[in-house]
Amino acid sequence: MGVWFKLRDDMKKIVLLFVSMLLAGCFNFAGPSAPQKKYLFDVHYPKATKKQLTSDTLEVESAGALQQFSSREFVYRISNTQYITDYYHIFMISAARQITDITAKYLQGKGIFKQISTSKILTDNPDYTLRTKIMALYADYRNSSHPLAVVKIRYALIDNLKTKHPVLIDKTFSAKIPLQTKSTDALVKAWDQGLQNIMRIFSRHLYSIMRN
Repeated sequence: MGVWFKLRDDMKKIVLLFVSMLLAGCFNFAGPSAPQKKYLFDVHYPKATKKQLTSDTLEVESAGALQQFSSREFVYRISNTQYITDYYHIFMISAARQITDITAKYLQGKGIFKQISTSKILTDNPDYTLRTKIMALYADYRNSSHPLAVVKIRYALIDNLKTKHPVLIDKTFSAKIPLQTKSTDALVKAWDQGLQNIMRIFSRHLYSIMRN
């Protein structure tokens, strides 16, 4: 997996300062006494349809994440084997929690299922279960002239009524979006676009599976 840097002390501040200078301002580093800046994803949802494709129910389980992408701190890839985390720019709510809610709300708007919930309490004995895992969520600064926002999400759809071959979907959807400018705001917007693309492609794939 390579070398993973989890830097929270003074050394982290030095590394962040050095890298930000090296990459000509990509990180918007504001000094050792700067407060944390907190961000949320902003995804546009489809207009809700009145007619559902099926009368089935879906539970969207809480998303997981690979350990290296489970922190609320932004992750930057600076070489093939080196990553760093940014203490000063973080998600207000964990990316996994956000993506759980985004997935449920987006699919609700597509009208594939009669009811979608992120809690078994609200969806008793759901017909289907959707499992989600963040496989990658970072800014790729290996080429400082062309930084990228990287998002990879694995979705697995389980048919709870089947005892044999219950997994209908098990696929990783990915997006790499170029940053328009070298700034943290541009990075978050690029992540938003990547998530938007993944939601659109995944929902189409899911629709085709459920229609058949």
